[in-house]
Amino acid sequence: MSMTRVTRQIRRCGAALAAVCAISLVQMAWAQDVTPSDPTPTVEATMTPTLDASSPTLTPERPAPTPTPSNTPVSSPTPVFVGSVTAIGDSVMLGAARELRRTIAGVEVDARVSRQANAAIQLVQSRHDSGRLGEVVIVHIGNNGPITTTQFDQLMMPLKDARLVVVVNVRVPRRWEAGNNAVLAEGVKRYPNAVLMDWNGFTRANPGLVGGDGIHLGARSARAYTSLVVDALTSPLAVPEAPQDIAP
Repeated sequence: MSMTRVTRQIRRCGAALAAVCAISLVQMAWAQDVTPSDPTPTVEATMTPTLDASSPTLTPERPAPTPTPSNTPVSSPTPVFVGSVTAIGDSVMLGAARELRRTIAGVEVDARVSRQANAAIQLVQSRHDSGRLGEVVIVHIGNNGPITTTQFDQLMMPLKDARLVVVVNVRVPRRWEAGNNAVLAEGVKRYPNAVLMDWNGFTRANPGLVGGDGIHLGARSARAYTSLVVDALTSPLAVPEAPQDIAP
């Protein structure tokens, strides 16, 4: 190939390359005119829900109102009033002491663990001599050992002037249970101011009322015990005589 032809080919390639470069420059200039160099930042729009007539009404949730303290006392049973009442017993009565005090107005409960019949007799005599026996007396003994007819009479002698003596028999899984209950039942018949509260019969008719040892009281049995005592206290013997009107 001659030098003249080579020179012509080089010129033709240069011209084509120059045309391509020119077209590229035109395209770049057009892009700069259309797209701004400093684009505007995108701002997120806050969408506010719009409710139409068919949409459910949205009610703002309000905090629950703060309860207003009440000065109204909690209601409790009206205490039974039968005059002055003394209750003497052992640990079984002790289990009902709180309920007895809550239910019977002015009752004085003197109950002690493991109290024997002789100790109860001495206590009743001491209270009688010092004027510390109520008009109504509740006695629950015989859970901790045998009681004889003689002991029952010794117990009742200081109580002969009481308006009412409530004698509670025993529920105790011991060999003396039946004998003691027989002494108490027969003894009550000899004293017109005495009545028997059959705790043994009631607990046998209601299994599971007393504790696991078959003797002592829980909250439920204490309420039942007190309810039976109240029933005995509302007998005609326990009601104080109304004063007679004095004619002018």
